[in-house]
Amino acid sequence: MILGIINYWCTKELDLFTFIIVLIIGYGMTIGKKQVKKLDKWAEAKFSRKTAKY
Repeated sequence: MILGIINYWCTKELDLFTFIIVLIIGYGMTIGKKQVKKLDKWAEAKFSRKTAKY
């Protein structure tokens, strides 16, 4: 995010790099939260049942 802000501040235009950064942040703040929750549940179910073998 900081790189996108610095890039916009220096160039004063919205280029592809800044646009992609904005899209990633927008995804992370909306749909991405649901995806992370699903991934967390899957990982917990997958790895919490296994016991460590020494």
